[in-house]
Amino acid sequence: MQRTMVVLSPLMIGYFALQVPAGLGLYWFVGNVVSIILQYFVVGWGNLLPKRDGGGPVLAVAPKGGGGPKNGSKPGLKPSPQPGAGSRRRRK
Repeated sequence: MQRTMVVLSPLMIGYFALQVPAGLGLYWFVGNVVSIILQYFVVGWGNLLPKRDGGGPVLAVAPKGGGGPKNGSKPGLKPSPQPGAGSRRRRK
């Protein structure tokens, strides 16, 4: 069933693109090319292309334990000062 869909889907899309006005076929083609490019920038080629170094698949899983800060805050960030806070002195 899957092999049939892989073969028939492009043929059906091609047939439909030839039967409708040219702008719709061009719209489908450009939309698919843009989607492929965006997919590449978001997740890369994945397992589509073989590795050149012969390594195994790249795992997108965080190492066990996370390695992040333990208290939940981001290190090195201080709260931003409030405007006007500390700039005025109390009058006696």
